[in-house]
Amino acid sequence: MGAAASTAPPPREVLSQEQWARMRCAWFKMFAEEDFKPRSIIQFMCKQTKTVKYGSVDRIIDPNSAFIKIAEGVFMELKKKDMIWSLVPDTCMSKAKAAISFTMDVSRILELTSVEGVKLVVTSAAAEGLVGAASVTSGLASLGGGTVATGGMGMMGGIFIVAATPSMLTAHTIYKLCDAMENNSVTPTIVAMGGVGGAVAGSTIGVIMVAESGAVVGLSASGITSGLAALGGGSVASGGLGMLGGVAAVATGAALVAGAVGGTVWLVSHQIVQGKLAEQRVAMLDMAVKNGFKNLIGELAG
Repeated sequence: MGAAASTAPPPREVLSQEQWARMRCAWFKMFAEEDFKPRSIIQFMCKQTKTVKYGSVDRIIDPNSAFIKIAEGVFMELKKKDMIWSLVPDTCMSKAKAAISFTMDVSRILELTSVEGVKLVVTSAAAEGLVGAASVTSGLASLGGGTVATGGMGMMGGIFIVAATPSMLTAHTIYKLCDAMENNSVTPTIVAMGGVGGAVAGSTIGVIMVAESGAVVGLSASGITSGLAALGGGSVASGGLGMLGGVAAVATGAALVAGAVGGTVWLVSHQIVQGKLAEQRVAMLDMAVKNGFKNLIGELAG
């Protein structure tokens, strides 16, 4: 029998110089070429990446090139000959800014859930002179407000804090995107509450995962150490990512739960609220027609 056909998507074709020249020619027949304006929000087609995206003009290099900010700490040096761009109209400005902010927030979330990001947060809170597992243990306990014996929440509290940070940022990111795209205040408010609930749930689930994953079950010091190492794929000595990998796994899981809950709440509440708004629109038009109001909307209730 012949080999089964591949279901993988075809690779993105490289844009030829001829095709790009035709696109630019067609564009500039319709619209005049504009100059870069510092801090302006633009939408652009980029020849190198073959993508359409929003960006903010950060710094003009010369009349034909500029640095475009597309995320926090991420810039592209673009030349006019390699892009087709236009200023974003005011009607789309909030969505454009939300898209740029969303990209920035996603970059920050990825940083907070990476092993290196977690290492920076945890070890910076550890007592001086400690390294390896001792440093992670000390850092988590410090983030948790101190050891349980001294009245803090210990390592468990530290894990919750580390997991809650990216999950709350995820929830806030979804809220900001929703607030920019929805033409009402009810849906964003519901999404905000759902996102917070998702962040708390995700962080709590993360703590439970730690307690149940190791060779030693529970939230004792040995149980937490064992659980984190297991979630990190084993100790560093055995080729895994160790306790830091486990903390990163918990943080990633918490952020995913927060995103899933926030996104689901947005989808459901959007349908309910929009249905109610459509009902109100029809009722208002019907009332207006029945009472002799002049209709300036252009639609009549049928």
